[in-house]
Amino acid sequence: MSFLDGKSLEPLGRKLINKIKLKEDLKLAMSDILFLLAVEELHCRAHKELNGQSKRLIMRKSVKLEKQLEWSGKFSPSLITKKLEKLQ
Repeated sequence: MSFLDGKSLEPLGRKLINKIKLKEDLKLAMSDILFLLAVEELHCRAHKELNGQSKRLIMRKSVKLEKQLEWSGKFSPSLITKKLEKLQ
């Protein structure tokens, strides 16, 4: 059996395809985070115009308590933009 036969290359091809798919999934997830942060920003701005307060922190605390989800803060819009540029 040669080193370059089809069977020995098969796992390498799958690993490469999985790595490419994972990279594409990461780019998509970060784009979704940017979108959701923009939605939050517009929603908070509208809330502030109507009520004088954005209530961003109150809503994030409510999500933490009700949904057991927590914001890490590690994916701010500027960090996502930098990471997406590196992935291109």
